[in-house]
Amino acid sequence: SEYRLRHVSGSWLWVIDAGEPRFRPDGAFIGYVGTVLDITERRLAEAEAQRAAARLSTVLESTTDCVIGVDRVGQITYLNLNAEIKLEPFGPRLGKKLSELFPEERGGVFSQRFAEALAVQSTVSFESYLPALDEWLEIHAYPTSEGLSLFFRNITERRQADQERLIA
Repeated sequence: SEYRLRHVSGSWLWVIDAGEPRFRPDGAFIGYVGTVLDITERRLAEAEAQRAAARLSTVLESTTDCVIGVDRVGQITYLNLNAEIKLEPFGPRLGKKLSELFPEERGGVFSQRFAEALAVQSTVSFESYLPALDEWLEIHAYPTSEGLSLFFRNITERRQADQERLIA
């Protein structure tokens, strides 16, 4: 079992206590034999990792971008709230491949650029029109050890304003 105990210095330690009972041949209980292993550093590292994950989650949820995590085969592993809302009309998303949500994009600009980011393990940024959303998107794909982190935002209004300035 894992528990905390106070060290003689007054500080707290986390330990794993593993043991088993010992009995005399007549069945009478003698006591326990076992070991106690100090796991304080591991517990502190786990706590720090949890705090870091919470901070990262706060950042990803506070950005105005839609954020999607995909694994190496394109399955969606993470969606921030903005991405959840944006992709809600496409039904269940976690565990699905991006190509299932946007079949018209197979072999298109998006899939080519995402494949490029994975292949060269380098950030890829681009703008493209996505007919399924009827939006121009600015995309940033960042390779991770699991696959890609995709950050995208709707830039349709900006593109329209640029077009109007060119026409005028």
